[in-house]
Order: sequence, then C-alpha cells, then structure tokens
Amino acid sequence: MSEQEEGDLVAGDLAADVRITPTVNGPYIVEGPVEIGGMVHMNAVLCRCGRSGAKPFCDGTHLRTAWREDEAWVESDEGEEG
Repeated sequence: MSEQEEGDLVAGDLAADVRITPTVNGPYIVEGPVEIGGMVHMNAVLCRCGRSGAKPFCDGTHLRTAWREDEAWVESDEGEEG
C-alpha cells in the first residue's frame, strides 16, 4: 500500500464540503468531492430523469425527451386508488 500524498482525498473527506442542487426539470449538480463507482470526482452532474445512457451521469436525454420533474410524481400516483 502506498503512502497517501498530501492533498489526496480519502473516503472520510468526501462528505465534508459537498453541495447537491437539483435543477428545474434537469439533473442534480454535485459540487465538491464525491465518490461514484470507486472514483472520486470533484464535481458531477447526475441523472434525475432515469433515461440517461450514461447513468448515473446526465447525458442530456431529459432535454430530448422533454422530461419534467413532476413526471415522477405522476408515475407514482398512477397506481393509487382515489
């Protein structure tokens, strides 16, 4: 195992300064260090529509399919009795 270099991120450091912001009818914007799939990313844009071909990352599919954030609520309400 190699020694950690000064300034390297370790798992315990990841949650300290992360901000996650949902965009209107678009992806989550993750600012700060986050581990995804075993790799540390300093910033990430994550899919919220579920249609991305690059999951968990956003590839812009929500724009081509005119996805709206309220669709998730509509889909989950379909099976409810009224």
